Amino acid sequence: MKGKHAYLIMAHHRFDVLKMLLADLDYRDNDIFLHIDKKTKNVPTDELKKCVKQSRLIFIKRIPVYWGHSSQTQCVLNLLKAATDYAEYDYYHFLVGVEFPLKTQERIHQFFENNNGKEFIGFKDGQGFEKRLQYYYFFHKYMRGGNSFIMKLLRFAGRILLEFQKKIGINRLEHDAEYYKKGYANWSITDALARFFVENSRSIMRECRLSFLGDEVCFHTLVYHSRFLSNVYDFEDEYHSAMRITTWTDCHNQFHKDDVPMLMESGRLFARKFDDDQAIETISQIIRLRD
Repeated sequence: MKGKHAYLIMAHHRFDVLKMLLADLDYRDNDIFLHIDKKTKNVPTDELKKCVKQSRLIFIKRIPVYWGHSSQTQCVLNLLKAATDYAEYDYYHFLVGVEFPLKTQERIHQFFENNNGKEFIGFKDGQGFEKRLQYYYFFHKYMRGGNSFIMKLLRFAGRILLEFQKKIGINRLEHDAEYYKKGYANWSITDALARFFVENSRSIMRECRLSFLGDEVCFHTLVYHSRFLSNVYDFEDEYHSAMRITTWTDCHNQFHKDDVPMLMESGRLFARKFDDDQAIETISQIIRLRD
């Protein structure tokens, strides 16, 4: 018997794409937990609700989220807490609002039933990410802020403080650089691991404090040093382990209609990210035809 799944979505824009995602995830054995960035104005809440008829759609309390900042990690933990408090699910899938499935929900549920107990979280081999944690990133949440005088001043101050730390030899990882592990930020995990993350939320946030893109390090480091490591689906292939596909060839890391044939042959379950309604519509048509 197929179990229930929780989809955890972090979104802040492109509500046209988000609506298509919600409609695709609308399935009798899914619940959807949605966070909309508190900085986002004019959220079409009623329109989003209309996209979902079979699933429960739960809006969680909004916080301001900044790219590369610890607020991203806090948002993920808030989604996990909301979902684990709400019910017990076989799998919890963390997505962003511009992601989209490459298979029907029936096939996705069947895949996870066939691989029950595996953790679909991807690790990247090697080092090279230490600078994300070894320095204190003051004012980093303003990196993608506006162009007002205050925003520019704060970004400038952050850069000066970073260079000063490099000059005087600040290194938060001086004694344990090998301890930390990095991987793809999006994942699909079991109930046991979801609750493990929630139970360790304070230590996760402590590690992420004043870091840069800490969400790609802190969760993975915790898994690496836990009993869950042996359950990782594919420790050798970061994206295959997460059953996701992304692109670095487009200047905005986005898939387009021309990419659809490659995506559909990839064998992955989710693709990130889309800024192209036509690509999503084509994927939806192919999925329906295949079934």
